[in-house]
Amino acid sequence: MNKSVFYKWLKIIKKLDDMTCNAQISNCLIIEESYGDLDDSYARDKCESIFPKLSYTEKEDDENIKVKNLFNSLKLYEEFKENKLVQEIKDMPDVDPDKYDGSYELVRETVESFSRTPIDVIDVSDLDVLYFMTVGTWKVKAKYKIQKIQNSHLPIEEKKRLTKIFNLVMERARKHEYENIVGEWSVGMFSIGFYTFTSKSDEDSARRFISLCIKIHKSDDENEILHMAEETFKTSIKGMQAMEASVILHCLKPYIFPIINTDTIEDYVLFEEKGVIFTDPKELTNYVENTRKIKKFRDKECLFRNYKVLDMKLLSIERMKIDKSKYSEIVPNRDVVNEEDLEISDCSKSTYSKEDFLNEIFMEEGQYDVIYNLLRHKKNIILKGPSGVGKTFIARKFVYSIMEQRDDARVKMIQFHEEYSYEDFVIGYRPGKDGFRLKYGIFYRFCKQAESDPRRPYYFIIDEIDRGNLSKIFGEVIMLVEADKRGEEYAISLPYIENLFYIPRNVYIIGTMTARKGNSRVFDCSLRRRFAFIEIEPAFNNLNFKRYMENKNEDLADSIIEKFIKLNEDIENDPSLGGDFRIGHSYFCTPKHTLSKEKYRNIIQYEILPQIAEYWTNEPYRIKKWIKELIE
Repeated sequence: MNKSVFYKWLKIIKKLDDMTCNAQISNCLIIEESYGDLDDSYARDKCESIFPKLSYTEKEDDENIKVKNLFNSLKLYEEFKENKLVQEIKDMPDVDPDKYDGSYELVRETVESFSRTPIDVIDVSDLDVLYFMTVGTWKVKAKYKIQKIQNSHLPIEEKKRLTKIFNLVMERARKHEYENIVGEWSVGMFSIGFYTFTSKSDEDSARRFISLCIKIHKSDDENEILHMAEETFKTSIKGMQAMEASVILHCLKPYIFPIINTDTIEDYVLFEEKGVIFTDPKELTNYVENTRKIKKFRDKECLFRNYKVLDMKLLSIERMKIDKSKYSEIVPNRDVVNEEDLEISDCSKSTYSKEDFLNEIFMEEGQYDVIYNLLRHKKNIILKGPSGVGKTFIARKFVYSIMEQRDDARVKMIQFHEEYSYEDFVIGYRPGKDGFRLKYGIFYRFCKQAESDPRRPYYFIIDEIDRGNLSKIFGEVIMLVEADKRGEEYAISLPYIENLFYIPRNVYIIGTMTARKGNSRVFDCSLRRRFAFIEIEPAFNNLNFKRYMENKNEDLADSIIEKFIKLNEDIENDPSLGGDFRIGHSYFCTPKHTLSKEKYRNIIQYEILPQIAEYWTNEPYRIKKWIKELIE
């Protein structure tokens, strides 16, 4: 049995967690001890001779549960070997690019316009024009794309020509003439991780990539085209990875260039038995090498030629849901792990960059860089600040920006409270149906997950970290939290189990705590030195927040900001309160795109004033002053 490929299939396609994957492998190895190599058995009779020997009843005794687990594991192995998804891919019909979506025509015509433009006037803004032609109008509006054309370095006549073509494509889309349109009309097939190459690329890179596109556009020789791309990508294109390059090149030559989609990149494990084993697919330097691998499989075994067909099928696989209950009772050791320990994570992903973070979070780039460097070197940080500054929201979004994707499979968020214990966090006996059972805690399981994937970072977020008794919750594990005490060489013994435990080097811990006088006492010196503390301030002085408020209500924006800056100054200057008690800006970060006067009054009356009343219970005149100031 090919354990490695089977494990990847369980993990990526079936979306099982590490513990459950290992349980499946373990059960299949037990079957092999009695009946021989499963690969041989499948080749012989698709394991039909083994299934009858694994019969069981529904009786809840140890022997029946064990046989049932083995049977279910063998069914999973059978599904893995059948690989019906690959057969479905092979049989999928082709798609005519220009009938499917207007972005194919738009990219071709944009490159044609650039071929009529002196290369020495092209810069990064022109790369934006080309890229946004691939992006769906649900993400980047048509008006914004027209604006990009007008601001480009194309000659006037080319701007007019391209704008005319663009409007014709939009008109066809409004008439639902493209196959890609379901429901509301749109043009473009891809989402977006950023809104401009300006901060990512440079003039030389933009010119080299656009020059490559012009050469590819003029050629019909597939081998020549792949060779040109390979030579160009030997020198990196600044700010561009395989994903960004692939969507442009695919729209330019859909039968030659496959799409590298961060949402589906792991699903290529399906093809490993066919010899399609990608080399670091996110890296642009490997894109042509990986293209040749998938081309060999497509040309030999598939009906389709347009690589968008493959992308569509992989996206549909990513959306597939797994019935957790079917596998929840398959465990390696009933004395150690309960069914409740088996988690199937939601691995839905989409790109998310530093630029996305700074556009969404009201934080200066300098502070972002400070937090990034502290987390990178210290491995443990705490975001500290007044209530309402968005610490928890910032923590998760910050992690996404580092990973450059929303990958919740590598992020775990919990919240500490007064009753949170070592047994919840690390390991211990917990009550179950049949008395007390030994259970691995959430942090233990998370570390084991990270241990099995050492090349990628994992982030453990502890909300309200100061509400728990940290010495009690971490126990002896607290010594392993330090950045220089990570790794197997620092492994320690834990109660109840023989195996040693360590925190992998790729685990990062982010805590959040609401600043309050006296709460720093929960961190004694030994705990405090293991974390870096970062103050998150109210964002009323932030320019992005000002623009955000102006978009919600231009008439109210300046007034609100001015009032809350004054209120926070008053709170900070009060000796009985101080800066920890300031009001955060997130009260105004509502889902609605507008902020009416009525909504503003409700926020003040039902959310802000009760807090102020608590601050100054013995100063009614002060409360009245701020009621008048904030509402009028």
